[in-house]
Amino acid sequence: MEITRVINEVKNQKKEIILLMVYLITASMYIFFNKPDSIVYNLEIYIDKIIPFTKEFIIFYYSWYVFLPMVIISLYLKSREDYFKLLIGFSLGMLMCYLIYSIFQTTVPRPLIEENDFFSILTKKIYENDNPYNCFPSIHVFTTAYGCFVMRKSNFKDSFLFRNSLNVLGILIILSTLFVKQHVFMDAIGGITAAYLVYRLMYKPEGEKILKWIRKQYSLWMMKRKLGT
Repeated sequence: MEITRVINEVKNQKKEIILLMVYLITASMYIFFNKPDSIVYNLEIYIDKIIPFTKEFIIFYYSWYVFLPMVIISLYLKSREDYFKLLIGFSLGMLMCYLIYSIFQTTVPRPLIEENDFFSILTKKIYENDNPYNCFPSIHVFTTAYGCFVMRKSNFKDSFLFRNSLNVLGILIILSTLFVKQHVFMDAIGGITAAYLVYRLMYKPEGEKILKWIRKQYSLWMMKRKLGT
């Protein structure tokens, strides 16, 4: 009986699971673009030169790996509609980033870290596992900003402390990308802009009209396939 109940629950959550898998597969595609192209651009500007390398911010950079699951799980439990829009938005935004990486590859100058203290080791681990490419727009910033936008729009409006704690953490995560020299200022601006565009697509009337049109075209296509079989 217990096994049957679990199977039925899985069947009932088919859409939720499929969307999560699509998101995870899309995220895993990152490695295919994390390499230099024939021409690599450096978007560093004056503000990047005055932002100091601050290794302690690596803690907030790593907290991104906790932030995203928290947002995903919270929305799954609180609002399925926002959960769907979050994962669809994540996937669309990352695909948009990959398209830009494929035609406009950028890099970020990194400092040489010789110390072996706790924060330096964590920073060097990030540097070793993530090449200094795939920078503009920053996926780290895009997913963080979009997650905050969705939480702000969702049913967590009444959970003031939780929602605003996530917002503060999100801001610190975005700042960390600059302070640990994983990204430059323009990468962060690009990530926030991408998040806003996807947010408008998912939540604003003009975007919802586009989504309705896509769903309609998909339904017509599926109907034609059934009639053709």
